Amino acid sequence: MSSLKVLESFSLSGKTALVHNAYETYGREAAEGLLAAGANVFLSGADAERINALAEDISKETGYEPAGVLICQQGTIKAAKGLVADLRAHTPALDILVYAEPELPLTGWSGHSFEKLFNILKEVQVGLMLTVQQVGMFMAGLTDQVDSDDPEQYEAVLAQAVNMIPADGAVPFGKFDGGAVIFLTDYKSLIAPDPYNYISVEEESGDPETAVPLPKPCADETAASLTDLRPGETMAVPDMWRSDFNLLEGYVKGGFVNYTRQIAGFLGHWNIRANTLAFAPFAGETDEFFAAKYKRHTHLKRLTTAEDVRSTVVFLASEASSLMTGLTVPVDGGYTVK
Repeated sequence: MSSLKVLESFSLSGKTALVHNAYETYGREAAEGLLAAGANVFLSGADAERINALAEDISKETGYEPAGVLICQQGTIKAAKGLVADLRAHTPALDILVYAEPELPLTGWSGHSFEKLFNILKEVQVGLMLTVQQVGMFMAGLTDQVDSDDPEQYEAVLAQAVNMIPADGAVPFGKFDGGAVIFLTDYKSLIAPDPYNYISVEEESGDPETAVPLPKPCADETAASLTDLRPGETMAVPDMWRSDFNLLEGYVKGGFVNYTRQIAGFLGHWNIRANTLAFAPFAGETDEFFAAKYKRHTHLKRLTTAEDVRSTVVFLASEASSLMTGLTVPVDGGYTVK
C-alpha cells in the first residue's frame, strides 16, 4: 500500500517567503499563516515604522519570529533591484512571494489631476510589475537583474532564460524546486461593486413591519450628490462609496486577473506558480450596513476571517496546490458566483 502524505504537502518547512506590503489588508494574516506552516518569512514595505511594529506585534501575538524586515518604496527599477539585493544578503533563495495590494490614496470619481493619477499608478501598478519582475527572476535562480532602460541586458537575460529550457520545449520541473507567487486583493477584482450595498432604500409598501428604515441623513450633504439618488434612497455609507467607487479602483483591481495569467506563463518555466486570492471584506472591520447587504448576497452568509486568509495562503504556497496556476480564486462566501 502506498503511503499517502496529504497533510505533509501543506507543510512549508524549510521554505523562505517574502510578504511585500505586509501591513496592507490581508498581509499580516498571510504572514502569520506562512509562519505557522513552518516558513521563514521576511516582511517588506515602504513604511519602516509600520513594518517594524508589525513584525514585533506578530512575534508577541503568535510566538513566531519573522526572519527579517526589509524597507522598499516600490515604483522604480532601483527600488525593485534594491529589494532583491537585500533579500540576497539574508537568503540564497526565495520560494514564496506574497504581494498584498496597497490601498489606493484616492477617493471619489472626479477632481483628480493627471499628475496625481499618474503618480499613483507609477507606485501601485508599475511598482507591482517591477517588484514581481525582479523578485520572480531571483526565485527562478537567474543571477542577472534587468535594467528597464537597457534593452541589450534585457535580451541577454531572456536568452539565459530560454537556454535553460530544453529544445523540445519541455518545462524542466526536475531541475528547479519551483515556488509560488500569490497576490492578495478583494472581490472587486472579479466583479464591480453593487451600488445598492451602499444605499438604503425605503420600501414603498408603507408597512412599518416590512419597511427598511432610512438612516439619518449624511452629515456631508455633498455625499448624496455623488450619486443619482431617487426618491426614497439615502446614501448610507458615503465614505465607503467614495473609496470603493474611486476613479482607479476597478482598473487597478481588475489588472490582477490578467497579470496573474501572464506571469504564470513566464514563471511557469521554472515551476513557479502564480495565483490571486480575492477575499470578501473582513468581518468586524466593515460598516454594519454594508456588511449586512454584502452577506445577504452570498451563499455562506459571512465575511472573511483571519483564518480564511491564513489557510488559503498556505494552500497556494504549498505543494498541495502544485498544479494550480494563473487563477484568481474567490474567497468570498459565494458572492461573485451569483
